[in-house]
Amino acid sequence: MNLEQTITDLEKQATQYTEAANSLRALLQQGKTSQPVGRHGNSAKVASKKAPARSKKQGRKKGAVSDETRAKISQALRASHAARKAQTA
Repeated sequence: MNLEQTITDLEKQATQYTEAANSLRALLQQGKTSQPVGRHGNSAKVASKKAPARSKKQGRKKGAVSDETRAKISQALRASHAARKAQTA
């Protein structure tokens, strides 16, 4: 294995990667200045074309949790945590 040749090849690759990165940076800068991009790119166009999505849960509200239910949940969590802790110990 010729180390000199390997070093030369790696330097060539590094140069190519640097040039590619600089080209991509230039394209990114052009894209930022030419048009504002939202979170989803063309979301304004897409949203206007299709009907709004409706969820099965639309209109449902979470009710208040009773103290009894909250205590049961807390007790179950403590029990599962104790069981997990016992398994690891």
